[in-house]
Order: sequence, then structure tokens, then C-alpha cells
Amino acid sequence: LSALRSGSRVQATLWSGVHQVIKTEGFVRDEKSILKVLTGFFGGATAFPIHVLRETYLNKKIKKHAKKRKVHILIVSDDGVTTMFDQDEKGNDGKEISRMSLENAGAGGTMVLNLWQKWNEVSLLIEAHDMGWEIFPISKWDDLIDFSREFARKHYSQELSK
Repeated sequence: LSALRSGSRVQATLWSGVHQVIKTEGFVRDEKSILKVLTGFFGGATAFPIHVLRETYLNKKIKKHAKKRKVHILIVSDDGVTTMFDQDEKGNDGKEISRMSLENAGAGGTMVLNLWQKWNEVSLLIEAHDMGWEIFPISKWDDLIDFSREFARKHYSQELSK
């Protein structure tokens, strides 16, 4: 909501498995369509939909858009997020897709992760951090609220005050 209030557009994606994905139709300002995605539910395992990351950030349209207005990629997940570094359905390297997506988005990326262990004890999360992902571990709902408050302040407070 802070992004919308600042005039930004948002692409919301809900996922559980590779083929369990719903998302907004691109980057939108429609609060209802965003909240519909964010309040959805899938049961099952975590398998990151690499194809959505690839289709969203590695096409020519996003590269052109990023020159005008940068995009911050925010992922809220658990330790299953590391499946984003697997191969996609076309055999592409998920690590490379992630790296190039961060580069093309232009405004960084954050992973908010419900973890039972320290993120810096998970080799793939260390690689993600080295790649440029900011890792924010949470273990209870209050942590998520604290993160949200800080994230909105950091990324949107100046834009909101204009």
C-alpha cells in the first residue's frame, strides 16, 4: 500500500508450487487486484516459479521500463525460496535468472524469510546475499510488521512526503 501511495505500480505474485501461481496482470495500481493476490492461499510445498521471475524481469519491456523507473523485487517466503536457484522448465540456471533480474530491476531485492535457522548458515542464502539480495529473517508475525514498517520508511517515506 505504501508503494501505491507513493505513485508506484506493483506486480503481486502468490506462489506455492511451480504451477501454483496467481499474479496481477503486470505492474498495476489497482489495490483490489493486488490485495486479491496477496490474500490468496495455496497449500503445499514451496517451489519458486522461476518462469515468472524470468518473464517479468528478463524481457525487453522491463529493461526499457527500468531505465525510466526502477523496480524493487520483494519476496516473502520461507527457506524454500532457495528453489529459485534451481533450473527452470527450459533448463536455464535459476541463479543466473535471479542475478540478471536484480540487475534489470535496478532497485535491488529483498527476501523476507520465515526461517528456523540463521540465514547465514544456508549456503544458497549466502549466495543470494552475495548476489545482492537483502535477507530479512522473521520468526513471528511481529517481525513481519517491524520489517514492513522499516521497508516502507526506507523505500517510500521521501516519496510519500512529496
